[in-house]
Parts: sequence; structure tokens; C-alpha cells
Amino acid sequence: MDTRDQLLDVAHRLVETRGFNAFSFKDLASSVGIKTASVHYHFPTKGDLGEALVERYLRGLEERLTELDALAGTHARLEGFIAVYEGTRQREALCLCGSIASDLDAVPSKLAGPVGRYMTRSETWLKQTLAHGRAAGEIPQDRDPTRLATLFLTSLQGALIIARTRAGAAARNVLRRVKASLLELTTP
Repeated sequence: MDTRDQLLDVAHRLVETRGFNAFSFKDLASSVGIKTASVHYHFPTKGDLGEALVERYLRGLEERLTELDALAGTHARLEGFIAVYEGTRQREALCLCGSIASDLDAVPSKLAGPVGRYMTRSETWLKQTLAHGRAAGEIPQDRDPTRLATLFLTSLQGALIIARTRAGAAARNVLRRVKASLLELTTP
């Protein structure tokens, strides 16, 4: 793995667990074993680092959504989407874009667009998946895919935040309850 990717990996973990503004280039350099000037070589500003992080996260989202689209059945796709958040919770982290969004007024303005694209892409995929499921009779006909998509995304993002305020089983149970409720809403 090259130095740039190592820096992105460390920064990713720090943003998910501490927040974008809670670490410095010195923290990154120390974690990777390089000088701070070397971090600036790869990312002249923290905004450049953040932009690279979010763009990489967006590419990862697209790859995951492609994998989910290959699954048979709407509920399998939805459970796969929820599993992404379950994995994030197991790492005791927040969604990278959710973490940055929570502090959007205090991060470089160039991050607003990519973070917004991540949220919009997630919600659009959910809406399309739910609409397909409703058309196929897998989702109750009286459920509005647009409203459900918003509910899914906001519930999952919120569950990660609430889970961080709890420990052990209580943290795990937050996402379990949200998952059960969301899937119940989509079951005919």
C-alpha cells in the first residue's frame, strides 16, 4: 500500500471515530511514520484530504450498491444496505459522510458537495430499490418509496449516533431495533 492510501486509511478511521476537526496532519504523519511535510505533499490542505476521503467513500458506495443490486429480492438488498451500517457500528464508528455532515459548518466548504452527493446517492438508491420492490409486490402498495427512503437513511445515520452514547449490548440493540422496524415497514 502506498503512502497516500495509508494516509487516507488512517484519516478515514479518525473521521469516523473522532471527527474531521479532531485530528491534525501531525497525527496522520505520526500514525504512518512520516514527516508532516510528507502529508502536505499528498494533500496540500486538510480540505484536499477531506475531498479525497469523501470521493473514495463515494466510490466504495457505488461498488457496494452494484453488489447489492445483484442480490435477488428487495429485502435482501435492503438488509445488505443495513449491514453496511451494522459493520460501521461494530467498529464503534459513524458513517464517514455522516460524521462530516454533522460538522459541515466547521469543515472546508469544498466538502459540502461530495458529502451531499453521498447522502443523495444513498437515498436515491433506497428510493429506487423500494419502488422496484413495491412494483414487484415485495413492499406494501401503500408505502411511499420516497418517504421510506428518507426514513431508512435518517434512521440508520441516527442509530449510529445514538449507539455511540451507549455501551455493549445497549449499543448493539439500537441498530437492531432500527433494522427490525425498517424491515417491518417494508414487509407486506
